[in-house]
This record gives sequence, structure tokens and C-alpha cells, in this order.
Amino acid sequence: MLDFLQNNGIETGTLLDYPAGAGADLARLRATLSPLAENPPDIIYMIGSLSDSIALAQTIRDLGIESQFSGGAFGFAHPEFAEDAGQAAEKLVTASLWSNQLPYPGAQEYYDQYVETYSAIPDYHGAEA
Repeated sequence: MLDFLQNNGIETGTLLDYPAGAGADLARLRATLSPLAENPPDIIYMIGSLSDSIALAQTIRDLGIESQFSGGAFGFAHPEFAEDAGQAAEKLVTASLWSNQLPYPGAQEYYDQYVETYSAIPDYHGAEA
């Protein structure tokens, strides 16, 4: 993503790394993200596991950062993300690599069988297997 931005003349601001498993250490995550509250960027782009994605979204909103934010698939595209992140998921843009609404043969059938078998909505990981 960074290469794409730089190659297309899109200015990037602060790059912050957060430790994997950040959802388990909310104080550390809050300290990492706090500088963004003082000078919020236009857009925050992030990638994380489901638990990290929920923690990132909630912490950003708890800090009062009103930037538009985009989740790079992974945890943000998980069916449980919106429900578990609650209000913090509002206005977040993400992408998924698969949906049962795609016009591919078998997509809806796979979805229906998965839901019937596991009583859960499949994410894109299972569809790619």
C-alpha cells in the first residue's frame, strides 16, 4: 500500500506500527494511537486480525479521532467485525476478497451449505481454501 501511495504522489503522514495482539494490551495501543488525536490525518489505513481490528477501531473512536478509516480486509472483513466493534465500525471502508453475492458459479451454494453446517457466516478465508 505504501509503495502505491508513494508511486502515485499521494502524501503519507505518520506511520505507526502496533504490536500484534494489541487487543490484549489496550493501554499500549491507546498510547500508540494517542498522537493521532492531536493532529488527526484525513485517512487512517490499517490491517489487523479480528481482535486487533476491533481494538483499533474502538480505540481510535474512544480517542475522539474522527478521521475516515479504512481496514485492509483481514479482520475488518470478518463477519463478526461490525457486530463486535459496534458504533466504532460506522463509516469504516474495507474490502473483502469474496462474497456470496458474487456472480461466480457455486458462490451462493457454498454460502448456504456453510451456514447450514456451521450456523455462521463464512468469511473469505474459507471460500479461498
